[in-house]
Amino acid sequence: MDQVQEIYQDIFTDVQADISDSQVLVEKIIFSIAAIFVWYWLTRNLNRWYDRKIESAKVVNVVVNTSNYIFGFLFMMLFLVIWMSLADSVVLFLLLIGAICLLSIKGLFSNFVVWTMLMRKKYFKTYDRIEIDGNKGIVTKVSFLYFQMMELSNWFDAEAPTGRVIRIPNELLLKKPVFNYNGLLKINWKEVEYTIRPDSDWEKATQILTEISEAYVHELINGRFVNKKEELEHKMDLFDGKVDPVNIVDVTPIGITLKVRFPVYYTEGTATKTMLNKQILRRFTDEPDIELVGTKLHVKDEKE
Repeated sequence: MDQVQEIYQDIFTDVQADISDSQVLVEKIIFSIAAIFVWYWLTRNLNRWYDRKIESAKVVNVVVNTSNYIFGFLFMMLFLVIWMSLADSVVLFLLLIGAICLLSIKGLFSNFVVWTMLMRKKYFKTYDRIEIDGNKGIVTKVSFLYFQMMELSNWFDAEAPTGRVIRIPNELLLKKPVFNYNGLLKINWKEVEYTIRPDSDWEKATQILTEISEAYVHELINGRFVNKKEELEHKMDLFDGKVDPVNIVDVTPIGITLKVRFPVYYTEGTATKTMLNKQILRRFTDEPDIELVGTKLHVKDEKE
């Protein structure tokens, strides 16, 4: 500790000796103002240039954030060089890094460590859809202390944006499990269910569910994943999974519950469920032997 204090004292003694000369002090102030002006002008014009040249707003967001981090670091080093010698600047910079590490008890070090892992895409990357500690959203920004998400669902049943932004400390990733909706397959599983009357033709209803769900899965695999079939099958083998839809039949006190579980592209869960519900309900309506529970009121005459 005494050695660190001695190093600090030597650095600031050198700085004080430099600024004791009024001419040197004026020069350093002028250089500092010029550096601030150049930094502001350069980052502002570069951000505008990125916006003009890059069509995708998502790519612009990533490029702008990365560019601002790089130039911020470079100009911080430039300020250190302006106000002290290069050797002192390097030493002070290393000491500052060490001081940040000592602040780990307040979570800053943990946030920084997680940030370095996020930069290596260990947990997720920008624009991944994740869920952590009950919060679901799309990652839009990652910084030293927190990551930012565009919130999904919350008070909605559908996976739709709420319009709110969530900022979550990086260190939470060390304490809570994080669910990545597209980290491995870009496929999630959804389920629709229907409860029909006990006297309904449940076998015909199951056949309808099978026909519609299998047609949908065939279109999904041969459409969006047509060029990634082998990769998809290889990753599915990791947990003995299949993309085929699965039917489930359950008997309840009020009727027979039919379920079908099927894969969806991770951003199209609500839209896919809506589409399949419409197709299945139309088919059920056309079948007189299939009746959903609660669709009709049955009254029995005691005289019969």
